[in-house]
Amino acid sequence: MKILKIIDPLVSRFPIGFYILLGGGLALSQPPVHAWFLPFLIFPYFWSRLDQVKDQRYKVFYAWAFGFGYALGCLYWITFSLFVDIKSFFWLIPFTVFGLPAFLGIFPGMALAFTSWAARHPVSRPFIAAASWSVMEWFQGHIFTGFPWNLLGYTWASMPAIQLCAIFGIYGLSFLTVLCAHLLQMKRTWANSASFVALGVVFTLSYLYEKSLPPLTHTPHKIRIVQPNIPQSLKWDPDLHFHHLQTLLYLTQKPRDQGTRPPIILWPESATAYFLEHHHIIRAEIAKALPKDGFLITGGVRAKINPKTHDIVKVWNSLLVLSSEGHLVYKYDKMHLAPFGEYIPFRTYLPHWIQKLTPGDLDYTPGTNRIVHSNPQSPPFLPLICYEAIFPDELTYLSSKIPPEWIAVITNDGWFGASSAAYQHLVISRTRCIEQGLPMVRAAYTGISAVISAYGEVMAHIPLKTRGVLDTYIPEPRGHPTLFHQHGHRIYGCILFLCLAIGLILEVSQRALRKTLP
Repeated sequence: MKILKIIDPLVSRFPIGFYILLGGGLALSQPPVHAWFLPFLIFPYFWSRLDQVKDQRYKVFYAWAFGFGYALGCLYWITFSLFVDIKSFFWLIPFTVFGLPAFLGIFPGMALAFTSWAARHPVSRPFIAAASWSVMEWFQGHIFTGFPWNLLGYTWASMPAIQLCAIFGIYGLSFLTVLCAHLLQMKRTWANSASFVALGVVFTLSYLYEKSLPPLTHTPHKIRIVQPNIPQSLKWDPDLHFHHLQTLLYLTQKPRDQGTRPPIILWPESATAYFLEHHHIIRAEIAKALPKDGFLITGGVRAKINPKTHDIVKVWNSLLVLSSEGHLVYKYDKMHLAPFGEYIPFRTYLPHWIQKLTPGDLDYTPGTNRIVHSNPQSPPFLPLICYEAIFPDELTYLSSKIPPEWIAVITNDGWFGASSAAYQHLVISRTRCIEQGLPMVRAAYTGISAVISAYGEVMAHIPLKTRGVLDTYIPEPRGHPTLFHQHGHRIYGCILFLCLAIGLILEVSQRALRKTLP
């Protein structure tokens, strides 16, 4: 091809830049672009180039460059959060632009480098590549508190294949994606034919599985989602605290065109700057705005105050339930905090002047348990706050004997402006619904607020950067638990182990066969 003849000299002259761009191209498979076909084009081309490199050290470096480009393309928007208070955090820009992608690039880089070293034969490469990529994604999602955001399985968010997460979760779907993409790279005619057949089977089965799902309706419980759309730069301005509260109350009381207001109101993460536990007057003002016999689910900051000095000694990022009488009837403290956003990791070893992005000198304290909330006016729900929705393992409720029937998520993506962050976060939330077979009602400060079915379908939403309310019904859960809900990562782990074993057996047998040949 002519285009490859043009590219080849550039690759030889600027190999690092080429692999970074190639990894950045793979990032377009993620939301909001959803170019799901890119892994099937990029991985074969990546290996066609890397196989020409003779020095193993260069192969490792180029594999890391590919991972760096992928992480940078997926997560460029993290830098946007610094511009909320750029005077205080300008010095962090190099760390978010280069440092974080350089670190996250290690995970796919190690997977590809290991594949290059371990899988010398084309027949074994698809199995070893899929297993090693998937293992490194799992490590990315767990070590140093984990950050499983840009997982390759989310490529399928706009396709029926995303429903396979109900069987083996998002890590399993990433594994399947890499396996199929590498099968297409095999050069033998029979292998290529088998690859296309396998890919066709995956598409067909996932399509048939999606069509076989029984239709879901909604529960009789109505809910109103409030999206205030207040810019992050103004949210914590002390002079505007009461004005922001008035905005929330106005939207809460906004009359419907037809019928009465829903009894359940959902506000986003840290919706108000007031410590509701200690501000009885503010609670009373909010209670006046609630429907009779209704209740409010809201994000808020809880504080422990020293009674003698009146100093704040601890703070929690919390989800609170407020009754129409003004009583706090439930609280959940966020368990999985965002590093550098809500606390500083290894604070005792770092200079004291390094502060977290959110306002206040104190780090947030993590919660200790997650208990399903049961209320006569609502089906029991599982609480999640923002960042927690990206972790498949967070949706456990061992602290409660009551199984949840829906997930209440409060979040704030206002830090990242009109970037791809909000769209990616929404897709991640949809995937949690598919994995668990539970619907979700999601309130975001600046968007995207949404009602999501147990099949991951967005049934209604408020667009990004829009102020408004959404009155809707809470969807019903699936009629039976999903396989992922019942078995977690065990199915994925069995498939992973089997695939790695097949790959290693094929590789060892092929190397032994070569030695016997004259």
